[in-house]
Amino acid sequence: MLYGVSQRNIPLAQSSTSASLLQYLVNLCLVTHPENNKPQIEQWINTWITLPVEFYGQSKLWGFVPPVLSSDVGYNPISLRVGDFNLDGYPDLLGVIKNTSSKGVTIQQAVLFENIPCSGPNCAGSERTFRIDFNTQLHPQSQMAIIPAFFDYLEDGVLDILVTTQSKDKGLHVHLLQQDFTDDACFLKVMVVSGLCFDDCPSNREPYGVNQWGPVVRYSTLNTNGKMQTALASQLTQSAYCPMQLPFTVFGLGQTPNFIENFEVGIPHPLSEAPRHKSWTSIIPNSQLIIIPYPNNKPSSWVNKLFVTPSRLVLLTGAALLGTCGFIAGIVGILHWREKVEDKREKLQEAHKFHFDAM
Repeated sequence: MLYGVSQRNIPLAQSSTSASLLQYLVNLCLVTHPENNKPQIEQWINTWITLPVEFYGQSKLWGFVPPVLSSDVGYNPISLRVGDFNLDGYPDLLGVIKNTSSKGVTIQQAVLFENIPCSGPNCAGSERTFRIDFNTQLHPQSQMAIIPAFFDYLEDGVLDILVTTQSKDKGLHVHLLQQDFTDDACFLKVMVVSGLCFDDCPSNREPYGVNQWGPVVRYSTLNTNGKMQTALASQLTQSAYCPMQLPFTVFGLGQTPNFIENFEVGIPHPLSEAPRHKSWTSIIPNSQLIIIPYPNNKPSSWVNKLFVTPSRLVLLTGAALLGTCGFIAGIVGILHWREKVEDKREKLQEAHKFHFDAM
């Protein structure tokens, strides 16, 4: 089951007054009628609805790869990896689909499910759906995709794609699709660590620890339309069946260069203790945050390490500002030089006048 993130107002704790819904997604195949085996993606909003995802592309009907125990690659259940590939604020999906022709030729490839707006009667009340990107080639078509995953290869806040494939000689290969992101969209990258050392932390040593399982992170800010934009995600929610999840969370902010008004982190806690969470305000966009919840039971002592990645817009703004300042400084320098020349001329005239008066 896939947990979707709504871009509307979602409280960190459940509230009966909230108008937002945390959406669940699950992929399935119809088995009631064998002739209708077209895969579907279902979304749960009080009741199950079918998202209008088109699996027909490249003149072929595609479907998910059924899990089969193989001695070459093991057992791979149907899995969809989640990540905001285009940083528009809506989570995209990454999965493997296959097509078998009438001649028995099987093509198995990794594809990106792009999160797009949905309107019309086929949406069944859902505001978003997914569109399979058949145009972007994530790996050589001669090899069968086994496991795709998102990863921030350059640590720049932009997600790249790793794909494990199998060639005809049963050899396994890893391919990297490095994204050349040109849109000036903002992001927020968050990593929550355990805040523990292997032994007692020596003095003056920060207890970073390792990536923690199950923290929940949430942010809220105003978008360019003046509306509140909120997103929530959980870090490392699964450890079995080769989940290949990101060890951090990347929120796409879209064209929203505003400060993050509120950012909140919560970690698991014993039922007998109070919830463990802490909030920060005025977070700079295009930041990479490392949250150190140490000690775990004292949220007031938690530390937030912030690393800023300047975007192209920030660099252009800085260059324009420096150019403007240089232009103004040049004008001021010219006026100052002319003022000095004028003062020198007046002093010479005054000295010449005094000389003739003395005579």
